[in-house]
Order: sequence, then C-alpha cells, then structure tokens
Amino acid sequence: MNANRLDRAGFTTLELLIVIIVVILFAAIAIPRFNDLSERGRLVALDANLIQLRKTIMAYRLEHERYPGSTKLDDCVPVTDADEAAAAFRQQLTLFTDRCGVVSRERDAVHFLGPYLKPGIPANPFNGSSEVTCNLTERDQDATVSTPEDGTGWKYYVKTGLLIPNH
Repeated sequence: MNANRLDRAGFTTLELLIVIIVVILFAAIAIPRFNDLSERGRLVALDANLIQLRKTIMAYRLEHERYPGSTKLDDCVPVTDADEAAAAFRQQLTLFTDRCGVVSRERDAVHFLGPYLKPGIPANPFNGSSEVTCNLTERDQDATVSTPEDGTGWKYYVKTGLLIPNH
C-alpha cells in the first residue's frame, strides 16, 4: 500500500460530488411531497373551519329565526348595506344577543343567547383572513368559491346563510 494514501484524511472531489448529487435527488423527491402535504393541511383546516362556521350559523338561525348579520346591532331593523351586515355578523356570533340579535358584552335577562364563537371567526387558511364580505342581494346557493379582490377570508350570503371561502 501507498503510505501517502493512509496519511491522507478527508474526501476526494468525486466523493463529495456524489454525496451532493444524492442529497439533491432526495430533496427533489421530498420537497414536492411536503408541498402537497401543506396544501392538504390547508384543505383540512378549511373544511374544519367551514363546518364550525356553518354549524354556528345554523345554531344562531334556530335560536333567532333569522340569519346572523341580517339585523342591525342595536335594534330589530334589517341591515341596509354590506359593511353593516359584516359588522353585525361578527358581533352577533361573538357576543351575547337577545332574540332579535341586539348585542351586549354582558349576559343578562334579555341578552342570554350566545356567544356562538368565543375565540372569534376563524381565519381562512389559504389567505389568513378572518374578515367576512356580506352579500345582501343574491340568493346564490350554487356558489362554491369566490375570488375577491378585497382580501377577505369568507363570503357570506345574508339571505340564505350560505358561507363560502374566498381564496
């Protein structure tokens, strides 16, 4: 054997190149799988949030005989614009309410219903927004996904109680 070969420590350039190629190949195989897993994770989270929100909307509807966001926060008068409906939707689900939907921060003899969502409205996992855009005019039961320019997390149809994700 050659004495120089035994004294030498480390790897040759060829050995390092082979190791780097193997690592790159493993990364090329693994990274798409991780991306697919994160996409599936967002879909599972979206499904869970939709189930929670839709059950909450139905619970409110059963107790109030109207959908959240359909009446003003301080009286039983119907809302007149989408911003007012969005504010009413959020507060009527997260605070105490009377039978008409008038909200209160404290539970009392009149405001004994709710809150339906104590932690607040969950965020849409695809865009991170928990904001809601309300539609007062359409009755679109066939809507599945909306792609708004406003960056909100959810689109809510006040007349039908339909809630869909924005992404």
